[in-house]
Amino acid sequence: MAVACCDELYVRRWRAFGRVVQATVLPRYRGVATRTNAHFFLYPVLLENVLCLGFSPPVRTRPKHDKMKLEVGESLIYSWCRHVKGCQVVQTNWKPSPVLTLHNADRIEELRHAFEEHYSQEYDNIFGKRKGQGHKQILKQAEVDVLGLSLSDDTVKVYAIDVAFHEDGLGYPDNVKKVTEKILRMAMCVYGYFNTTEGEIIFASPKVNPGVWKDLEPCENRIGDLFKNNDLGFTVRIIANDEFRTEVLEPVKAVAKKVKDMSELFLRSYKLLICK
Repeated sequence: MAVACCDELYVRRWRAFGRVVQATVLPRYRGVATRTNAHFFLYPVLLENVLCLGFSPPVRTRPKHDKMKLEVGESLIYSWCRHVKGCQVVQTNWKPSPVLTLHNADRIEELRHAFEEHYSQEYDNIFGKRKGQGHKQILKQAEVDVLGLSLSDDTVKVYAIDVAFHEDGLGYPDNVKKVTEKILRMAMCVYGYFNTTEGEIIFASPKVNPGVWKDLEPCENRIGDLFKNNDLGFTVRIIANDEFRTEVLEPVKAVAKKVKDMSELFLRSYKLLICK
């Protein structure tokens, strides 16, 4: 049985299941159908027999933070950008094209050095485990959960947002380092590919546990000062807990009845819940 899957353990389990079928069931039906047709016509019968023998096909398990939770969080921020912040263009999971022109390359390399130097007392490399990564490699790994563009007259304001929608709160090995890295990387990405420093770089999460928040809260001002000292005009925001509810969740809920676009996962789910 050929199964297209990148999960090595999952593939091995399917192969083992196939060997059980060949050894215990397939001989009973030898000659009933050709080898080519057996997969199409005999599989239901084979499966029934294998299940009766006490075997079952493998089932892939979902990770602790499954994709649906991430999609709901991104959908909420997507709706927030569109209907609350007034962005005319919004995209989730934005990545720069490898052929997209990179602006300010020399300046971005200088910023990389400045950022790494600023955090050198705490981390060997704020951008990951490997030292000496150039700005191209750092930007190549960049992904913005939700990117919004607000167009007004001759100006463009960019919203670059990373959202962590985890039931148990943030669970990174080092929460402060990870959030800081995400914000710095997004800022470099926006500066490089949109050629602007006018915008907001945001990390948002509806739940950050008190112990984590105590360490994370000062990062907003620290990164903001770092940007200011390096002539970057970005506004840095870390929106979490009660602030997330009042600034993100409640305003989106307030406009829910006015929005007819059923492609927005969060709004569609919320409208189903409040429907009478």
